[in-house]
Amino acid sequence: MKRTIFTLLMLIFLPGFLYGGADMPKVPLTDDSQIISENEGKLEFTTGLSHDDALAFYKETFKGLKDINFRDWTSATYIEDDSNRPWHSVLISKNSINQKTTIVISQDNWSWITGTLILRFIGVFIVLLILYVGLKISGLVISRVVKRNAAKAAVK
Repeated sequence: MKRTIFTLLMLIFLPGFLYGGADMPKVPLTDDSQIISENEGKLEFTTGLSHDDALAFYKETFKGLKDINFRDWTSATYIEDDSNRPWHSVLISKNSINQKTTIVISQDNWSWITGTLILRFIGVFIVLLILYVGLKISGLVISRVVKRNAAKAAVK
């Protein structure tokens, strides 16, 4: 039993250790980029380009790539990759500080991926539970109607 539990835990956690130690995503930076912070899953930098110029730079960079979504929000533009590239999103801020635009490049992280999968897993069982309750109630109603009709047929 202990060996089975250990094997299952290794299958769950080993892929995160194998693929989690990658370098920062290979997304090109603008020429005048100044890195503010960089850690394992996020790179934040500023550029002298305006928001529109930075957006045009990344639109040109990602031109021809599939599964790239551009979302225009009130305070930023969010570029998201829905496939399996080493980066997950590019966030271009619309609020410039000292004529500089802040850009954040993020990777997928295992806590977000695992949380999403757990949420979907729980959601499936909630839907199945609702279907079960609905089928149980409809089964009770139908069985009562069938019994009533059978009793009426037996009386005649």
